[in-house]
Formats: sequence, C-alpha cells, structure tokens
Amino acid sequence: MTKYFILSLLFVCTVFFGQNVFTATPTRLLPENNIVEFSGKSSDEIYKALKSWTAKTYNNPDFVLKADVPNEYIRINGLWNIVSRGPLGRSAFGLTYTLSLDVKDGKLRYNIDNLRGVDNFNYANCFKGNGEKRQTKEVTNYLNDIEIYTEQFISQMVKSINEKENW
Repeated sequence: MTKYFILSLLFVCTVFFGQNVFTATPTRLLPENNIVEFSGKSSDEIYKALKSWTAKTYNNPDFVLKADVPNEYIRINGLWNIVSRGPLGRSAFGLTYTLSLDVKDGKLRYNIDNLRGVDNFNYANCFKGNGEKRQTKEVTNYLNDIEIYTEQFISQMVKSINEKENW
C-alpha cells in the first residue's frame, strides 16, 4: 500500500512540478525538441492538416498567414491572449509571435520567435540587458504562463495533425 502511495505521489509531483517543454528567451521560445515525427504521413498530408488547423485556429487565417509554400513551409504571424497570475489576481495580456513550420515526409519542424508584448505588456522587460530572466515573482509567473500556454498550443497543433477526419 505504501509503495502505491509513493508511486502516486511521485507521479503527481512529476506532472505538476515538472519542467516546461519551452524556455522563454528575449526574442523566442526554445523547445526541448522542435521536430515532431509523424510516421507514415507524407509532407502533403502534414501540410494539408496544418492548413486545416490554421483555418480552425485563427479568426482570419488569410491575415495571419505570411508565407505559404505548398508541402514545404508555412509562416504565421499571430497573437496570443494569455491569462496569467499577477499580483492582483488573474490578468490577461497579449503576445505577438511568428510561428514557422517546415514540413518534410514524416516530420514537422516548428520555431516560435519575434515575441513582442501588446498594449501594457512589454515582453522585453521580462529580461535583463544580458538576456537573463528577471527574478521577480511577477515576471516568473508571466514567463511560466507563456511557456505553459505555448506547450498547450503546440500540443493542440500536433494532435490535429494526428487526427483523422471521421464524421
């Protein structure tokens, strides 16, 4: 019984207190691994799934789509509205980004860069002049929430590529 309790506790701690997959830097979000493999999927299938995901994810896909090379490359300039834990409770802020998607047979490589805060949120102020993260609770919360949001965003994209359209 004790063994099961310890294993459960270890699992909970790993899930809730584990490292984020992304690390925020002054201009980009660095993933641990930015290549996703889709065994058995051609570049055409991955590309079409990405186009479908783009159409479903963005209110105006034609506006955010900045580059489109069929079966090879897609670049999106988007805006995230992220809810974060601030000193006065929850607050929302905007973050613009560029999402680059390179497609090959069985593989997708993504990069997220050109991060800029919108309105009252200045993303660059989360970092010192040398690029290190500022060590305040507020900045730590903002960057942590950005990293978690990005992880969920990319997970949804990957899930949509893996899904088959069954009615």
